[in-house]
Amino acid sequence: LRGGFKFRLTQDFQFTFCLDAETYKPIYPSTKEKLNYVLCTVTVPTKFVTNLISSPPIMWPLVPQTGPGSWSSIVHDYMY
Repeated sequence: LRGGFKFRLTQDFQFTFCLDAETYKPIYPSTKEKLNYVLCTVTVPTKFVTNLISSPPIMWPLVPQTGPGSWSSIVHDYMY
């Protein structure tokens, strides 16, 4: 990356989320008791390389690569 960093996972990263069983749209865990739901788990393997949050260097003061939500960037980069 020009002016950026790459990060390598040192262990497997698992992310589990809930989908409505009928529409397959994401739902919040707090509402899953009221609906039929499906749990989906994504496992990102050890040694996967990501750049975490992709933002240009000029934006890093506002959107740093390792800021809140960078865990979702790992899953996004792996699924992409």
